[in-house]
Amino acid sequence: MTLPLLAAILLGIAPQKGAAQGSSREFQLKLDLAPLLVIPEVWQLSQDNLTGKFPAEGFRSNPYINWQGRSQGARDLAVFSPRPFENVGVDLSLFEQKVPVERAIVEFREGKAIRTQILVNAPGSSPSGDLKSLKQTCEQQLSTLLGVPAAPLKRDFGTVAESKAECLVWKGERGVACLDYSSSSGLLRFSIASATVNPGSLAALYSNDGMPVGEDGKLQFFLNLDSMLSMPDLWNLTADAVEKKFALSGMQEPPYYQWLTADKSGVRFTRRPYGNVEVDISLFNGTVPVEEAVVEFVDGKAAKVSVSLYNRGDSGGLKRPEFEQRYKTAGVAMGKMLAVRPTERKPTAQTAIKISGWMWNSPGGLAALEYNTEALTGPAEPEFLRIKLAAPGQKAAFLQESGHTIRKTSLGRSELPRFVKRESNGDTYVSNVPMVDQGAKGYCVVASCQRLFGYLGIPCDQHEMAQIAGSDADRGTSPMAMEEALKKIDSRFKVNFKPLAYRLRGGGLGVPSGTRLIDVNQAKFQKSIQDYTSKGVPLLWALQLGIYPEVPQISLQAGGGHMRLILGINAEKGELIFTDSWGAGHEIKRMKISDAFQATLALYVIEPKEY
Repeated sequence: MTLPLLAAILLGIAPQKGAAQGSSREFQLKLDLAPLLVIPEVWQLSQDNLTGKFPAEGFRSNPYINWQGRSQGARDLAVFSPRPFENVGVDLSLFEQKVPVERAIVEFREGKAIRTQILVNAPGSSPSGDLKSLKQTCEQQLSTLLGVPAAPLKRDFGTVAESKAECLVWKGERGVACLDYSSSSGLLRFSIASATVNPGSLAALYSNDGMPVGEDGKLQFFLNLDSMLSMPDLWNLTADAVEKKFALSGMQEPPYYQWLTADKSGVRFTRRPYGNVEVDISLFNGTVPVEEAVVEFVDGKAAKVSVSLYNRGDSGGLKRPEFEQRYKTAGVAMGKMLAVRPTERKPTAQTAIKISGWMWNSPGGLAALEYNTEALTGPAEPEFLRIKLAAPGQKAAFLQESGHTIRKTSLGRSELPRFVKRESNGDTYVSNVPMVDQGAKGYCVVASCQRLFGYLGIPCDQHEMAQIAGSDADRGTSPMAMEEALKKIDSRFKVNFKPLAYRLRGGGLGVPSGTRLIDVNQAKFQKSIQDYTSKGVPLLWALQLGIYPEVPQISLQAGGGHMRLILGINAEKGELIFTDSWGAGHEIKRMKISDAFQATLALYVIEPKEY
């Protein structure tokens, strides 16, 4: 598959092909793209106006422009290329033919041109002339066009090819521009837009160039989180700002992040957001790699952030010297960034495992650098290294979630019923359960536990739980190890953990009671679920996937063992209401109770001991 076609599939763009005039005759044309740089008039052009700027006598349809769109026949992008049609070749140029052009794209929104990108040379291509001289010509011409000199810009995100590029920006009264140049990769490209646009956002204009494919066939991007996570500006970040900052025109989904919930109350940046995408995420000027970062929004603004600098599930094994170096680099960088003296974080009985690190209380917010204690001093291998950030107004929640203020759940049993929703369609289910995206690793058990713990106020995340249970990123968590881990949580955080049903060798469900084994039929199964969820207690549900239909139908994991949270029931329709730990779109799902009963491998409850 060629790269342009691969990118078109990723971006959801439907290319239009065919021959100009419907003829097999070959045409070789020349075109000066100067009309694209007549600013600010160009931003008033419609699709038809643009076509009129490039007349072609003797052709029934314009031979220069290949329209592309998000649906067949749509005209969202006007693409000028050396081969717009199968029987048409065009020599493109700019600046009085001093600069040859490989491709130009004009993007339209609501019938008006909004920005233009000119590709002079794509990465890996042989330039038509000296690339450095071409870059100097473009820079001089843009400075003259916009009436302001260029200024350097440090890229925070883009393709791997763009990570090595020099980036220049112009911001004038007549418009803005952004130029990318890399002598090593051969990239030379610039974009222009109206004066109201942030010039840095021009880097996100749709393009097939600069999308290198790795040896594994994945599209490769990079993302540095320094500017986004800079406090106190971080606490003004909104969901809308995230979408605008990382917008990629024409893409069905952005490659850098995924929303955790449909209401956009949380966003997750990860190295492997999709099967064909890999993102090199980093912090502290690229010195520390990041596995994932999760931003939670409260009242529309960022309030809490968790950044995984290392976790065994995503990163694989890490030698202690390398782990220690990563920890020290992050600690020094955070000290410089926050400019306040830290306090040492020592292991306490308030957490599920021993956690060490440092904490900062600065005017711009709270911060913690944490790791599993035995990673540096004990026999255990490194399990996780993470940063937690919180807005100044989130201090109480921050200390609670860090295990500094409590040794029990923050919710009593009497408080849980207020989270039960009863809808007019018969749905009765537990709301307010936080979403966690387990990603591609086999952490469904520990991710489900983290969501339940987050709901109950137990300070323990999936990576801590993974250490307790000995979880493996590929094989997941064994049921026996999980039960032993949950028993430790039981005693430490004043909760009751007990199994409600197991799949028996004979095929039915049962539960131990003393020395006896009590059968659990479908009626008992349904009653247990109704009794607990109607009181605001979600249940941990282990099952066999891929046997029975569910709504929406699963696609992330076709079959095998899996763990979910049961939230409730619609007794009138005979439906079980559950949720998966796979991010947005998996908050509320359904299955027939009869099917759920047959698919069940085990059912567990964790509830507060205290009222």
